[in-house]
Amino acid sequence: MTEDHQSIYVFFGPIPADLQPDRIGQLSLLLSEDEQLRLGFMTRLKPRLHFLFGRLLLRKAFNLTGFDTFPDLSFSESGKAYLSGHPDFGISLSHSGNLAACVLAAGVQTGIDIQEQVDTDLESYQSSLTAKEWDQIRHDPSPQQAFYRLWARKEAVAKADGAGLGIPFESLEVLSTPVDLDGNTWTWADLELPDGYCGAVAWGAGTVERQLRCEAIALIEG
Repeated sequence: MTEDHQSIYVFFGPIPADLQPDRIGQLSLLLSEDEQLRLGFMTRLKPRLHFLFGRLLLRKAFNLTGFDTFPDLSFSESGKAYLSGHPDFGISLSHSGNLAACVLAAGVQTGIDIQEQVDTDLESYQSSLTAKEWDQIRHDPSPQQAFYRLWARKEAVAKADGAGLGIPFESLEVLSTPVDLDGNTWTWADLELPDGYCGAVAWGAGTVERQLRCEAIALIEG
């Protein structure tokens, strides 16, 4: 297992939207039996592709950060992934549209979220934003982009914390970093992603200075 306690590793890659069923079947053989079983229960194409390529991304990410084999992942009740025996190793995965992204970090909890910037009714989310956040969105030259940027930060912090939907987004202000949440302090950073997407990664603030390393990778050959 990697012992790099100085870095936050982010990897992202495109999810092909035009895969034929037989190709999906071939790629699924790269997954574990349990993952193949879960994939088999999924009937809608988009969730199937998100699950498949999210797991393929994680495999490449672990390989690139020094793991000889893909480790067995466990999941908390809120769905947060962790390594059995190494609960302090941070893992988080996100997918939106035709993009998948993950973050790995030794010795610190992490969370990642990416958002495809599709037109949405911003007012329906006002109650989940602080007054200052809503004011910034309204006065931004690109309100939709401003909204998704803030929303990705909130989701990333929530995933790092592990509480999931239990986080009160309306009081979690992410206009600056770090942020405090239930006695814990989280640092966040925006990600540079392909056009049409925005994202953020969050990790536990501490005495060790962390360097964010972000890399685009191909999820399949050809």
